[in-house]
Amino acid sequence: MSKFMELLGLFVLSIGMSLYRLFIFTKVWGYIAVKIFNLPQISFWQSFAICSLISVLTEKASDGEKKTTEESAQRLMDLVVALSITWLICYLVFG
Repeated sequence: MSKFMELLGLFVLSIGMSLYRLFIFTKVWGYIAVKIFNLPQISFWQSFAICSLISVLTEKASDGEKKTTEESAQRLMDLVVALSITWLICYLVFG
C-alpha cells in the first residue's frame, strides 16, 4: 500500500507540475511573443499542444535505468524552480 501511495503522490505531483508548466508557458508567451514579436495571445489548449510538441521533440532516449522516487522528485523540484525564475524574470522585465 505504501508503494501505491508513493506512486499516486508522484502522479498527482506530475499533473500539478504539468499544469504549472502550461501556466508559465502561457504567461511567458504573453510577455515575449506577444509584446516583442507581435504574435497573438494563445489559449490554454494551444499552450498544451505547443508544450507537448516540444516535449516529444526534445525527449531523450531512456538508457534503461529506472529512476528512484527521490531522483524523480528532485527533477520535478528543479523544474519548478527553473520555471518560477523564468516567469519572475519575464514579469520583472516585461511587466
